[in-house]
Order: sequence, then C-alpha cells, then structure tokens
Amino acid sequence: TCLIKLFVVNSNKNEAEVLSLLKNVSNVFGVPMGKLRPGDRIHVELGGYNNLDVDELDVTTFDYLKEKNKEVDFSDVKTLGEYIERIAE
Repeated sequence: TCLIKLFVVNSNKNEAEVLSLLKNVSNVFGVPMGKLRPGDRIHVELGGYNNLDVDELDVTTFDYLKEKNKEVDFSDVKTLGEYIERIAE
C-alpha cells in the first residue's frame, strides 16, 4: 500500500513487519493508520501529553524485540520513521 511505501522507500525492510509495527503504533496512540507519517514525532504528534501511551509503546516494542530475540536501543528515537527504521528488519 501507499502508506507502507512511505516507510520503506530506499530500504530493504520487510513490508509485512512494517505494517505490523504501524498497526501497533496506530493502536497504542489511537491514530488511524492512514494518518501516520515518517516525520511524526513520537512524543509530540503521536504521544502528545500522554506519556502513558509512550510507555505502552515502549512495552509493546520491548516484547516484540524479545519475541524476535533481537536487541535494539530505541531510546533516542524521535520520529516514527526512525522507529520503523530501527525496529523493522
């Protein structure tokens, strides 16, 4: 889809994995998937003032990485595009 193409341009990312991560972000923040953009800042456009949602994203990401047996430092990630780039394979 066009949405996934925004996040996988010039990369070898697995589109199914990107879609799964975007669905998770959409569910956590209550933002329709069609509104998500790579430049969306996690603590601003997505999380706004609700740090509980950001914490939930951290927990679901940690669980996802654990399931994949993958270690990734995503503490410095600021945008959704950076998040997808760092987490997706």
